[in-house]
Amino acid sequence: MTPAPGSQARADALRAFTQRQYTVARDHWSQVIEVRPDSAEAWFGRGRARQGAGQFQQALSDLHESLALRPSGRTLAAISDALYLTDAGTAQIGDALKKALAAGYRSPGLFNNLGAFYLELDHYDEAEKHLNEALRSANPEVQEAARTNLARVAYRRIAVRPYPPGWEQDSRQITANWQSRGELLQGALLQSLFAQTTSSPDEKERMVQECVRFLERAIVAGATAADLDQLEDMLPDLTSEPGFQRLRIQHPRSTKSQPPRTWRETRFTTRWVDPLIESAADHSLRPLPDASI
Repeated sequence: MTPAPGSQARADALRAFTQRQYTVARDHWSQVIEVRPDSAEAWFGRGRARQGAGQFQQALSDLHESLALRPSGRTLAAISDALYLTDAGTAQIGDALKKALAAGYRSPGLFNNLGAFYLELDHYDEAEKHLNEALRSANPEVQEAARTNLARVAYRRIAVRPYPPGWEQDSRQITANWQSRGELLQGALLQSLFAQTTSSPDEKERMVQECVRFLERAIVAGATAADLDQLEDMLPDLTSEPGFQRLRIQHPRSTKSQPPRTWRETRFTTRWVDPLIESAADHSLRPLPDASI
């Protein structure tokens, strides 16, 4: 039996993609496209491979080709990711996310990103609805992102001026169960904000100390010296706090130029994940194209 045109190149592309050899996968998908230009899967696969290789604009073009050949909610979700990576506007990214959902695509990654989108619009109830859906996932990357984003929602609800009555008690209740790196960094950020706006020296000192306690726990949960750098830049008063000085001895500020952040890395802002994360074992750019596309 004669193999279908491009079948070997397709198999090689899938294998290379699994091994994160994105430029190799891209080239194999190009071979498939040469003999099967009507293959939505091949255009999708090359788009995802180009995304892994950092060729975001070209990735977006390929994904649109795939969508034109065979409309798919999964492809729309992938387009939302490519738009995010090309720094497209919030409205354009949100439109792709909502279209993916309307087309019937459901994934923990998509729900997290919808929550992040509505958070950026200050639509907190809508953000929480989608983030709580994402939180049901067994995938650790999605869980961490969803917890961080939910903490960010809580932070944004409290951090309005003038602060609502009972804001300090509310903040203690909200942050009491925060345990992940992202949640604890949000707690430190919240305390630093309070410290910057209070007029009482005693209150300021207490809030700075509370900020340091959040940072100590965040370090245990995986926070890095770069996280300390960012918060120190935001709140210079931290440098005189003994607890922060101890953290700085253990995690000093680097004198070398910092490498650029990866395209999914954020610290004190909303967290975005690959919207094609569907299972507990998936991670960014792990999910493969499938023949149903």
